[in-house]
Parts: sequence; structure tokens; C-alpha cells
Amino acid sequence: MARLLIKNGADINAQDDNGWTALLRALHYEHKAMAQLLIENGVDINFRDSDGWTALIWALERGYKAVARLLIEKGADINVHDDNGWTVLTWALEEGHEVETQLLIENGAAVNVRVMLNFFILL
Repeated sequence: MARLLIKNGADINAQDDNGWTALLRALHYEHKAMAQLLIENGVDINFRDSDGWTALIWALERGYKAVARLLIEKGADINVHDDNGWTVLTWALEEGHEVETQLLIENGAAVNVRVMLNFFILL
């Protein structure tokens, strides 16, 4: 059904009454296949929710490594900060995603950033 809607011009970047996009809802409610479909069809991958979380932060927080790698490959902002000052890299480190942490660094993620409580990322 989603493919049919997208094929017929559905606005994949539309926001609901809470300001969430279909991509953020898909990640929040664990619909990885839907998230991948939206990403492959050009959804805004850098949209931020009311807490400053992007799809990449959601993917890392939920442990969706394949989705996170796809977002990085598609050009997701890897240096964005959420509203608490956490970066995508700090989320990857917090969740123990070693491969994604390395991928973020290889793609230019800032490693010398101050995060919550004035801690620095130490690699």
C-alpha cells in the first residue's frame, strides 16, 4: 500500500499533528522496512523532531544498524546535535554500535565535541 501511495505522489515529508514525519514514526514504531522504503524514495532524512532527533539518531537509538548505514550513505547530517547536546556519534557510542561509530568517523563526524555535562568524546 505504501509503495502505491508513494508512486501516486503521496507527500512522504508530511507531518502529523505532533510534527512527526512518516520516517520518524516508522523508526519509532519499529517499522524498519517502511523506513527503508521512505529513505529510498527521497524522504527528508535530516528532519528533526521536537527533541532535535533526526532519523539517524532514532535508528542508532533503536539499534537499526542497516537503516543507520543507509542514512549515512544517503547523506544524513552526521554532526547534528539533539536538544540535549548529544551528537549522532555520542548516540552511536552510547548504544555500543562500534561499526557505525567507525563509519561515522570515516565519514567526517566531529570527534572533538563537548556533550552533556561538559564531557568530551574520548576515542
